[in-house]
Amino acid sequence: MQVFQPLLYRLVVSAGVLTYLWWVDASLLAVVVAILVLDELDCNLYLVEPVNCKTFEYQKNDKLADLLTYVLVLALFWTRFDAPTQVLLCALLAFRAFGAFKFWASNDNAYLHTYVDGVSMTILVAYLATRFAWVRRHYAASLLAGLAAKAVYERIHHSRRYATGPALTLSRPV
Repeated sequence: MQVFQPLLYRLVVSAGVLTYLWWVDASLLAVVVAILVLDELDCNLYLVEPVNCKTFEYQKNDKLADLLTYVLVLALFWTRFDAPTQVLLCALLAFRAFGAFKFWASNDNAYLHTYVDGVSMTILVAYLATRFAWVRRHYAASLLAGLAAKAVYERIHHSRRYATGPALTLSRPV
């Protein structure tokens, strides 16, 4: 229950925050900021005792929370995106879900490097395209640059913070 507790809190808080942002018709930038803040806070959302965020069990729940948060974002803000961006967001969500399933099955965080989480970056570029003509004119190049930057970030983030070995302990045998 200790590892699962932050997942429940994260989902409840995400649903509340994202529903509020939808209700007040907030910009997509506010949605991206909310996604990033919620993702960073979930390890600290506990009521009983601290959680070791470096375990595979915690990381598996965290990836599930990320995926469910993205599903909620797409459900609430679907009409804010044009048709090609909607298709891309669904494809990126499926791509990350496939990588998360492989991570869950193998306890190998290398899948998190390969199956990059590009949903929040795509939402950010979609927002920037509504504000800046250059991004709108070069939308595909902006998306590729954003996704490449996210891929580099994921590789550094997961290899440094959640590397296999002593930095990432197993809570059950593989």
